Amino acid sequence: MTLETFFSSDLILENDTVLLRPLTMDDLYSIETISYNKALGEFGARVKNRNYLIDHFNFFLSAKGAKELYPLIIIGKKDNVNGRSSGESI
Repeated sequence: MTLETFFSSDLILENDTVLLRPLTMDDLYSIETISYNKALGEFGARVKNRNYLIDHFNFFLSAKGAKELYPLIIIGKKDNVNGRSSGESI
């Protein structure tokens, strides 16, 4: 696989528990809803405000276009037993 093929493809991995797929600007709201949680902030980027988060998204997506990195989002699926959401992460 060439770099051109790699960066132009949509890599998707999925099982019963999680979905791993390319990050898009459409994910901004979902990420924003958990970004200000202080407990979660210890494990990821410390988001100061919406503009800060938008800047990060723009950086990630621009870097993908430049074939420098491939930003992914990990989405936890609902628990089949009790309907709880497992959460989301970058």
